[in-house]
Amino acid sequence: MVLITHNFTGIIQIYNMYQQNPFSEYKIYKTNTLNDKNCFNINENVKILTIVPETNPEELNFVNKVMKTLNLDSSNIQIVSINESDTFSLIEKISSNSKMFVLLMGIKPRQLGLNLDSENYTISNLFNLTIAKASSPSMIMKSKDEKAQLWNLLKTTILNEG
Repeated sequence: MVLITHNFTGIIQIYNMYQQNPFSEYKIYKTNTLNDKNCFNINENVKILTIVPETNPEELNFVNKVMKTLNLDSSNIQIVSINESDTFSLIEKISSNSKMFVLLMGIKPRQLGLNLDSENYTISNLFNLTIAKASSPSMIMKSKDEKAQLWNLLKTTILNEG
């Protein structure tokens, strides 16, 4: 003879614990590094790398339009959109590339492993990189002053270098 008993108090306690922390038994590990996602590669001919936050198509079209005004070969320009939680070392990603201009549009330098405290629309030099910060594409699109500052930055750094 088998006697089966149910401990409803124990089941209710386990259920209540599950509701408070449904992942207490199973942990999901997520990484926010682009290195682990293996989705960020710089083309070897790139001379201008523009990094923008994940954005809507209208803002990305705006960034493309700005880059086209530079009249450079499209293989020399790369635009990368990253999530605000993505982190990686920019220096490690481009160490094999030659001299490069990097434009951070609305991206925090620390997110890329860079210790830069410069203001927007100013230039910093680091190893073989010329790094400039700018406002996010959404901010630039709304402001004539921001557009003018971005154009002056690009004109003096990229177009004067030829």
